[in-house]
Amino acid sequence: MPVTLTFPKIRSKNKAIWITAGVIAAGLVVSLLFWNMWARAAVVPISGEQLSYAAGPAIPASPSATTQAAPVLEMHIANDGLVFLQGARVDSINGTTIQVETDFPGGNFVWMVQTNSGTQFPTPTASNTALSDVHVGDIVDVTGMLAGGSGQLAVNAQFVREEQ
Repeated sequence: MPVTLTFPKIRSKNKAIWITAGVIAAGLVVSLLFWNMWARAAVVPISGEQLSYAAGPAIPASPSATTQAAPVLEMHIANDGLVFLQGARVDSINGTTIQVETDFPGGNFVWMVQTNSGTQFPTPTASNTALSDVHVGDIVDVTGMLAGGSGQLAVNAQFVREEQ
């Protein structure tokens, strides 16, 4: 004799609650899976002396006092033309124009930083120094407005801050 299974009818209100709960549970499971994959790929220990980052080369786990960390490199251009450069190396200084370079693994960008009497040069120890305190080889952060028309990356600097 065949067995007939009967289930109680689910009212539409209860059905919506169960569907919502199922969607939330599925979202949590997927989020946990992605978090787990990210956490496993972030740092993979190789030995006591080196760490290997999934997206980069091996680096010393405990750098010596003579090793200087590479500067953080950032380059942002906002919709309104506001430019922020972090970790740019000064290549040359010609009058009031500073040529800086950001050397990313995918390529380097050369910027002409145009300073004027309104440009500020703050440092951690002084509120405002001068262009004469910036030297070739220094690492600087630059904030200003994108300057167009030259065919080259250029910024009218509001702030040029030397990194320590």
